[in-house]
This record gives sequence, structure tokens and C-alpha cells, in this order.
Amino acid sequence: MELSRNDTKMLQGLSVFAMVCLHLFCKSYEGLYEPLLFINGVPVCFCFAQLSDFCVFGFAFCSGYGHMTIYCKKNYYKKRIKSLLVLIINFWVILFGATIVSVLLGHSDFMPGSAGKFFGTMFFYDMHYNGAWWYLWVYALLVLISPILLKAINRFSAVFIILISFSIYCLAFYVRFYFREYNYFLAYFGPFGTTLFEYVVGAVTAKMMFFTKITPLVNKVPSAVQGIIGCLIILILFFAKTFLIPNVFFAPFTGFIIITVFALWRKPKWVTAAFMFLGNHSTNIWLTHMFFIVSSFVYIAKYPLPIFMFLMVITIAISFAVSFVIKGITKALDKVIKIR
Repeated sequence: MELSRNDTKMLQGLSVFAMVCLHLFCKSYEGLYEPLLFINGVPVCFCFAQLSDFCVFGFAFCSGYGHMTIYCKKNYYKKRIKSLLVLIINFWVILFGATIVSVLLGHSDFMPGSAGKFFGTMFFYDMHYNGAWWYLWVYALLVLISPILLKAINRFSAVFIILISFSIYCLAFYVRFYFREYNYFLAYFGPFGTTLFEYVVGAVTAKMMFFTKITPLVNKVPSAVQGIIGCLIILILFFAKTFLIPNVFFAPFTGFIIITVFALWRKPKWVTAAFMFLGNHSTNIWLTHMFFIVSSFVYIAKYPLPIFMFLMVITIAISFAVSFVIKGITKALDKVIKIR
């Protein structure tokens, strides 16, 4: 069986869970919070954060996978554009809301700051205020060119497509993290080129019907053994990402393994419900969580687990409010843009 819409929604929930963990704890804890558990002098929460660097891969993978599964359906592009428009409106609601709060708190010098900063962020050509927002323009561009990408992926062999996109990934990764001279084009090429590969991996996985092929093989293994193997794989990655391959370059590879293990896992109902819930709120958690991390506000909870839970409660509460506003806008948009 291939991944259903609910499966990819859960993967989005897993990815935003990882994103919050990464941004909270992949840094020095001194002066911020007090870890309780250590491995060889390294906080356990830092190890989880290192393992969580697949979060962007998770979102890009789900996008590529989802787009490929519906590419041949009627009105694919119109529906993607409409969905993108809803995301942009969702972002604008958060942008305007955060700006109002910033002004009320006396931080208007930061947000909105100048008109150039505000409108540059609003229209994606010069992003400010929130370090997690860079993915917005990358995703928007991927959606806009997705018919070309998906057509090429369908036309050429999977090996050829992966090799080409991986070559772009390597070059873009170098430009993004190691190239020191600023260049406007290269500043955009780096994030886009790395994410493009991750999107392509998702699309190729769907094209190859990877999960349909691997599921019968996995089902031949007893459930208990499956659980043991899955736990061992995650445990190995847990240590490897911190002590052997901490570089984010390997995130797509470890991410693919984690996503595969998670997708094949026969999840209890409560786990399914939890990650579906996170998936439904993943967009708003992604767009808002960095405000509370950069300001160090959530670290008043002192210890890793309370800090994580505190941030989740705040962002999910905001998500309910934003979703309420977006629901009315979406209904109005449906009346204007009618797509069957």
C-alpha cells in the first residue's frame, strides 16, 4: 500500500515535532535551560535535536510524494495554485498578527521595522523576522514549477533523476553553508537546490511505488521482530547523528530511513491520533514557533520536556485561532475559485 493522505499528514506532524526539537535544543544550553540527562557529556535533548535535522526533508518529501500521486488527476495545477494561495493567506494572517503584537509590546523597530522589510517578507523576495520562513518561498517556487519537475521525473529513469538532483544538492549545500562571498542569486540557489533534491526524492518514491513494494517484505517478518529492528535502527541513528555524522548534509538520508520506519510502523490508535493532530497544525506551528525560541520566552520552563510542551501548547493555541480566521477566508475563496 502506498502512503495515504492521512499517512503524509502524520509525516508532517512528525516533521514539525522534529523541527521544534531541533530549533529548541540544537544549541548550547548554558544560560538557557537545564538538561537532566547526559550521554558522554552531551545532553540527551541535544542528541534528539541532532536526529531531528531531517524536518525540512520531511516536509519536502511529503510535498513531492503528494504532488506525484495526484499529478495526473484533473485540474492538478489549478488545485495546487489554490492550495498555495491559502498557504500565503495563512502566512499573511500570522505576519499581520505578529506585527500588531510586536507594535503593542513596543518592538516596532524590529517588526515591522521598515516598509521594505515588511513588504519584502510579505511578498517573499526579502524575508525577515523569522528564520523558519525561508521555506515559504522555496515551497511556492516548487509548486509553481511542479508540472515541469513531475513531467521530467515521469519521463526519465529514477536513477538519472536522483543523480542529477543529488548533484544539484551537493553544489547547493556547499553554496548555502560554506560559500562566504554574498551573491543574491547564490543566496537563493542554496536553499532551493537543497530542498529540490528532497522534493524529488518524495516524488520518485511515489513514482516507484516504494512502499507498495517493500510492505509485503516487511509483513513477512513477525511484528515483534519488526519492532525490535525499527527500534535498533532509530537507536543507531540517534547515536550516529550526534557522534559520527552530525553534519546536516546527511539529513535527507537519515530522514528517509526515519520516514520509512515510521510509515511502516503499525501504530497504536493514540499515536495515529497524536501525529494526525500535529499534522493538522503543522503549518501554523512551523510559522510561529521561532518567535518564542529567539525571544527565549519558552525557556522559562527550565527543563527540556516542559520547555518542549510549553512551546507546543502556545503554538497550537495560536494555530486554533489562525485556523478559525482562515476557515472563513477559505470559504470565501471557494466561492471565487471553483475547481472540481
